[in-house]
Amino acid sequence: MLQARWLLQFPRATPDSVLEARQLLERARIRDPASAPAFALLAQTYNVDVAQRWLILRGATREQWLQHADRLSERAFQLDPADSRVVGVRATTLALAGRSDQAVELLERQIGLNRNDASAWFWLGYARCTLGRQDEAIAALEQARRLSPRDPNLNGIFLVTAASHLYLGHDREALEWARRSVIERPLHAVAHSWVAAAAANLGETETARAALAEFRRRLPSYTIGSFRDERLCANELCRRQRERYYAGLAKAGLPE
Repeated sequence: MLQARWLLQFPRATPDSVLEARQLLERARIRDPASAPAFALLAQTYNVDVAQRWLILRGATREQWLQHADRLSERAFQLDPADSRVVGVRATTLALAGRSDQAVELLERQIGLNRNDASAWFWLGYARCTLGRQDEAIAALEQARRLSPRDPNLNGIFLVTAASHLYLGHDREALEWARRSVIERPLHAVAHSWVAAAAANLGETETARAALAEFRRRLPSYTIGSFRDERLCANELCRRQRERYYAGLAKAGLPE
């Protein structure tokens, strides 16, 4: 399992490394069907595919992969609800599936088990963001950065911070954080889309178009409708806030 955990860590995680980790963990759970960490890490392989938009490479849908993650993370949680990492994977799965109220409860529980867990603070920020609670999201993300200033998922922390600022109408701050995310991990396609949206909302057309071109080079089939279909927001407040992202993408030139 140590090898699988290593394969799933950013920035080294790739579609191939996630698939290799999944194969290792399938064997691990067969050998030990009572291993909560094996089930949790296996669920995480599906979560990573969903979060990174690697589904087209698997011939799968978001719903199919989240169903796998839900089943596996629930089993892990049943086996060991006191394991902080197991709790975290269960919460991550719920947050990605739009069940963010439940995710927040579990993440607060995870933080109670280990207040220095930067990943828990990151996912708490993500879940709060999808609930429209942007000031609280930014505070949680700041805590994640303080605890782990060289975190392997630093680009994700920067990116959700950018999203929260853009949702609040803070386009300049959103652009700065999105740029930091791109610098941290240039291969992350979606980070470029946030640069494009924030720059377009600010009227910085050349920056927006250049960023959108980078995004489309990596995810050429994605449209505004593709993002809408993901249904990342957990309530109406977040959905209203997220319209600013779609408006920016439209101004930058992304097709509906």
